[in-house]
Amino acid sequence: MNWAKYFARSSGFLLLMTGIAKLISAGGSAPVLKYLDPVFRLSFREIFIIVGIIEVLIALVCILSRQVQLCCKLVAWMASNFLLYRFCLLWVGYVKPCNCLGSLTASIHLSERTADYLMKFILTYLLFGSYSFLFSLRKKAIQPPTTPDFGGVD
Repeated sequence: MNWAKYFARSSGFLLLMTGIAKLISAGGSAPVLKYLDPVFRLSFREIFIIVGIIEVLIALVCILSRQVQLCCKLVAWMASNFLLYRFCLLWVGYVKPCNCLGSLTASIHLSERTADYLMKFILTYLLFGSYSFLFSLRKKAIQPPTTPDFGGVD
């Protein structure tokens, strides 16, 4: 299995886990689910449901598809949106740790700060990995074909 395929599958697994975590959290009764997201002005419950479904769908494509370039494009799109969202949080002055995994972090005894660092690490992996492989795959696609060597016969 080449590295791009490994990246696509591992990204799919990560997105599947975070998407399921969001959907499980959305079904809970944590008070934070009623608060409005500072960027989209929807409840965190609604955000978790929408983003959780999108993550699970992209994860399934990455896990089941043989189209590595498509997987990398989807992961790059999702990771870019996550990064943009984090910039928007900073822009509006929201400085609390990202509650990307919802109330599930409390269930598994993971501090908000640790979960925030973990999600930043995953975001970095998805972002740099997807763009690196897209660049690499694009570079391979635009290389001119090599001409066969016929031993000096022209």
